[in-house]
This record gives sequence, C-alpha cells and structure tokens, in this order.
Amino acid sequence: MQRSAKSQRQQESRMVYNTASALVCVALNLTCLLLYRNFMTIEMITKEDLEVFRQTLLNDIRTLISPSQTETKEWLRCADVRKILKVSTATVQNLRISGKLKSHKVNGIYFYNRADIERMIHETTG
Repeated sequence: MQRSAKSQRQQESRMVYNTASALVCVALNLTCLLLYRNFMTIEMITKEDLEVFRQTLLNDIRTLISPSQTETKEWLRCADVRKILKVSTATVQNLRISGKLKSHKVNGIYFYNRADIERMIHETTG
C-alpha cells in the first residue's frame, strides 16, 4: 500500500513536471514568434516614395556641391584673379611684375589679397 502511494506521488509529480515543461515550451514558442514578428515588419515602398527620396537626395547633393554664396576667400590664386578681372595669366603676371598688384609667394604659388584686387579695380575705374 505504501508502495502504491509512493508510485502514485511519483506519477503525479511526473505529470506536473511534464505539464510545466509543456507550458514553458509554449511560452518560449510564443516569445520566439513575437520576436520574429517584430524583426520581420514589412513596409511597402511605393514609386512615389522612391521619387520623393530621389528628389531629396538630389537637393542635398546640389547644396553640398554648389559653392556657398557667403564664402569669400581672402587670399586668391592666379586663376581666381583671372576670373575676377577677366584677363589672361600673362596680364596677371604683368600686373604683379609692374607692382600694380601685390602678391605673396608660398611654396612657388603666388597668392593675391582680395582687398588689393578690389582696391586696384576702384583705382582704375574711378
């Protein structure tokens, strides 16, 4: 009698253990399913979305590439001076040699002060 009560308790404890194990497995499966669902959220992208993205990207690239209107360099190279004065390289060289346009030579490159160029323009025009 004692043996059967003991075996009945063992059988009951196995049933509780199996039920608990089954519940844990169900809980783990639900957790995995929820995690998988959160990672696999799908968003539909339409042609209009792509067009908006393209326009935004192009505008951003244009602003990065275009020179800033507020940016002015104090020291200019010969090419910059040629564009401002609309003259040739030889003319810039002649202005430098004659002393009409001051320059500073750094590592073999002549630099011209913007203020000196503007002063020379005002003197000649006016």
